[in-house]
Amino acid sequence: MQGRAVPDDLSGTQLAAAIRVSALAEELGSHPHPLSASPMQAIARLHVAAAAGLIDDAQVGRPRIGAELPRDLSGLPPAPAAEAAAARLRGLAELLGSDAKHSALLTAAIAHGEILAIRPFVLGNGLVARAVFRILLVSGGVDPSGVIVPEAAFLADAVGYGQAAAQYTSGADVPGWVASCARAVTDGAGEGSTIADAVLAGKLPQI
Repeated sequence: MQGRAVPDDLSGTQLAAAIRVSALAEELGSHPHPLSASPMQAIARLHVAAAAGLIDDAQVGRPRIGAELPRDLSGLPPAPAAEAAAARLRGLAELLGSDAKHSALLTAAIAHGEILAIRPFVLGNGLVARAVFRILLVSGGVDPSGVIVPEAAFLADAVGYGQAAAQYTSGADVPGWVASCARAVTDGAGEGSTIADAVLAGKLPQI
């Protein structure tokens, strides 16, 4: 996207948000344990990148409060009320900040699923969830060079992605959700290889 114009409309605002989130995820992923020291702060930063210009400034960078409801991911089972969502988000932060050793892929999948399930923010939950997934894959050593593109796999099977997320949200099939995330990593590795080959062949610019 470097040097390209962004449309001056809602689609352009959404595209700019996605670019900001990707850039921040890359920055955070380059640091050791980026989500363990201050997980809530890092998630809030991701939300600022994801939601700025799309919702009221007072709602940016903080979890839902009062009677606020999420305005995205409507295909999932109902999200918990704001107070319950905030408590569950704190639980996720405790998991991310824990010294306990877990599989990096498992931790990334659970964090991804938790943010989709609780939808702690008014808007931008999907972008934040996938960014956290990517950051944990990179910092956890699954994808240390950051070349895997799991987002491409989620996009290629958007229906399956939504169904797996709904199964996680309802608690009906947590292992199935983890497996779907693992498949996205495998498929995303193939997409990353394709992009790398295109760069080497001169079809994409080297940044």
